[in-house]
Amino acid sequence: MTSSTDNSSPITEARTASVVSNAIGVLRCFSVHEPLLGVTEIAARVGLHKSTISRILAILEQENLVERDPQTRRFRLG
Repeated sequence: MTSSTDNSSPITEARTASVVSNAIGVLRCFSVHEPLLGVTEIAARVGLHKSTISRILAILEQENLVERDPQTRRFRLG
């Protein structure tokens, strides 16, 4: 069902697509061969700042898509 008032703009849609793309890029860093990764490693692989990666990982952790190892502070798929 569509709304008669659509408040989304092309800029908002592009920003949302970029955020989703960045989150997918973070998830794709994990593999069978490298199940545990740190923020710095992920940032280097996807080419984003560590603070951006930290925010993405915090959201993914809230959604149980990743989990943080309490001892190493590295992340793995949840």
